[in-house]
Amino acid sequence: MGTVMLATDPTLGRRVAIKVMHTGGSGSGASNRRLLREAQGMAQLSHENVIVVHEVGTHDGQVYLAMEYVLGGTLTRWQAKRPWREILATYLLAGRGLAAAHAAGLVHRDFKPDNVLVGSDGRVRVTDFGLVASSGESTAAKPNDARLELDSKLTATGAVLGTPRYMAPEQHDGRSVDARADQFAYCVALYAALYERFPFGGTTYDELADNVRAGRMRDPVATEVPAVIHAAIVRGLAVNPDDRFDSMTALLEALQPASPTATAPAPKRRWLWPVLGSLAVVGIAATIYVATRSDSPPAPAISPAPVPSPAPAMLPPKGAVAEAAAKSLMTMQRSFASRQTAVCRVHDEGPRDLRRAGQSGVSLRRGHVLAPRGAWR
Repeated sequence: MGTVMLATDPTLGRRVAIKVMHTGGSGSGASNRRLLREAQGMAQLSHENVIVVHEVGTHDGQVYLAMEYVLGGTLTRWQAKRPWREILATYLLAGRGLAAAHAAGLVHRDFKPDNVLVGSDGRVRVTDFGLVASSGESTAAKPNDARLELDSKLTATGAVLGTPRYMAPEQHDGRSVDARADQFAYCVALYAALYERFPFGGTTYDELADNVRAGRMRDPVATEVPAVIHAAIVRGLAVNPDDRFDSMTALLEALQPASPTATAPAPKRRWLWPVLGSLAVVGIAATIYVATRSDSPPAPAISPAPVPSPAPAMLPPKGAVAEAAAKSLMTMQRSFASRQTAVCRVHDEGPRDLRRAGQSGVSLRRGHVLAPRGAWR
């Protein structure tokens, strides 16, 4: 469909790739006008994942494109033996390039990893739009040789068919195509990259075409690829275009893995309760120990005065919780030290003062344990 040559732009001093488009044995003016129109549409397309077209024109009756020269290699070479996550991430970038072309009303018709460049700068670019067509254009033609190479590009009487391995059923049937044919080819390529085998088998064109038309898909080999990714690819490979995704953008959204920046729920802060509980237990144990050491007979049990229930605590402003907790602990520490001194003295003062100290200890415990509970709820 074209000849590519490396050249240098003498004006800007940059290297460019020149592609001369061929329309077949007897190119017509109509074919050249169509190619020129579509090439001009590509030149208007500006997206980081699409090859940049610097200039479009005609020379000796042939349409040519001057495109950016990319130092790198094809996606076919790059994806060999890569982890599935890297492969998926790179294909998502290529898919964005296709989606941008579709948004401009262009259909690639021959998407495959050989037509995607991965530059040394890390950028992914969809290229070889030589087969590009307006949405809905027919490719009514059928290859004459049923034993042709399934990975080679097909043309017939100047009409480009695509590459058999990646062609959608409507392309095999010579029907009109739209962006959903690119979606099918994209999913074939992604399936083969992730599972290291093509989704549809066949050693001849007719066998392959029959399997594609019937939707006879081979099961993937054992893999770590999540089932949700596989399900999205299978939908993109549906025989009926209406059963595929509405757009490349919708397909890419279905292929997106869970966002690594998603905020996980904050763990509940429970560290304060063991500290307060331990302090309360120590205070009660000290009171009981001193009471059992007293030489006076035990006094009748006296119920402590009822402690009013604390009012429901208002949720403190964000950022004030840690400060409030720290202050509470400091107050608790000072109060506990004071009560510990009082309990030690009460051994010489008699059981009545001991009971008073014990009640104060209970009030202290309840006040400091209950009040913060609402603040942390």
